[in-house]
Amino acid sequence: MKLTWHIIKKDLLRLKWVLVLWILLLIAANGMAAIQARLDAENSYPFYLTANVMATAFLPLIAFGLVMGLLHDDSVVEVDAFWITRPISGGDLLIAKAAALVLFAMIPVLSSIPFWLSHDYRWTQLVFATKQMLYGYFAVVLLALPIAVLSATASKFVMHVLIGASALFVLFIVLGLGKTGDGGLPRGELVQTKAWIIAVLWMATAIGSTCFQFTTRRTRRTVIVFGISVALQLAVAKWWPVELKPITVERPGSQRVIRAETEELFARGQSGGLLGLIIAEVPLAAGQCSSRSGTTLYVQHVLLDWTGELQVAFSEAEPLSSAQLLDFFRGARLRDEQRADYYILNRRDGRAFPVKPVKQGNELIVATLGFSHAGFATRPAGQWLDSAPENLPEWLKSAALVKVVPKDQPSPPEMGKGGEGSAPQDSPTLALNE
Repeated sequence: MKLTWHIIKKDLLRLKWVLVLWILLLIAANGMAAIQARLDAENSYPFYLTANVMATAFLPLIAFGLVMGLLHDDSVVEVDAFWITRPISGGDLLIAKAAALVLFAMIPVLSSIPFWLSHDYRWTQLVFATKQMLYGYFAVVLLALPIAVLSATASKFVMHVLIGASALFVLFIVLGLGKTGDGGLPRGELVQTKAWIIAVLWMATAIGSTCFQFTTRRTRRTVIVFGISVALQLAVAKWWPVELKPITVERPGSQRVIRAETEELFARGQSGGLLGLIIAEVPLAAGQCSSRSGTTLYVQHVLLDWTGELQVAFSEAEPLSSAQLLDFFRGARLRDEQRADYYILNRRDGRAFPVKPVKQGNELIVATLGFSHAGFATRPAGQWLDSAPENLPEWLKSAALVKVVPKDQPSPPEMGKGGEGSAPQDSPTLALNE
């Protein structure tokens, strides 16, 4: 056991500067995401681009390379792959390397916790976000593990990665992997089923080939088993039956259906009924920011011109963690669009009117948070759910922008006591006579 801990300590010290770089990039990605959220859609692009490149390229690349750096110091491939001065069994060496990989997994989680707390994550949300972060980390580890185990040096590791990526690219073109060929979209359940099968096969391949190579040092046999497993995964990707869903079919939640539902909510509000649960609220003034259970609204620009048109630009962040492995792969899990309504509300007199923001720019996903920019231009006259105020400019000074979901619809950003996706039990309710 002492020898195992000695190997772990040796690996941590040898890779300390890579780990420091990883931590700095994690903090920088979170910081850039926070900065771009404070800027409007046009001026935020440089920070958005930097955060996106860090989150989607550099951070996974470092995690991918750490696997190679961890294994190659004690290679189990070449004929001289043993300790000359003090031999160690393959099982003990495997335990040491596995323990080091688990310790590395704590780095992205610990680096993201202050970021999550700044967005008012609850304890349950911290748990789900941690699971999602670990899923992403171990997905990268399992992707790199068999390649690193079967590569004697770093140069061979890079060569094998390039060969594998090139071969996969050619197979996608020649065999048409992942395509239906009939102009339709596969159903989300079938996409998930196929992705799960491929993921489980690769997981078994990665873990099995690693354990076999560490315990037996039979590289040729490991390569043969690895090749058979990869061929099986390609066969599943190509020939697994897929039921097509025509693109022309109108899905529930289309704009027509949403518009009708919204009008019904407005009618219920005029009669004193509830409009829904408030999951986010921020004062309607430039520079104001508010976080509630992970959902954050930041107002960047507010203008009421002389014609009576109200223009507002704001950014939004909400948790995307659902603790599902396939959420790490954006195309494998199809998300349903969450219907939410936005209102300008003044709590002093209970008056409110609806607004319809339009998304601007691209969404940014960093540390299980999805950032987006939006804005709207509306004329409050004629939009009121009840009587209009006499002095609109003064009324707006004490108003707030609120995000509302219907009471009968669970709120995905909130994962409270009722379980994943349950609506917050202590969320305020938006009503005209509040």
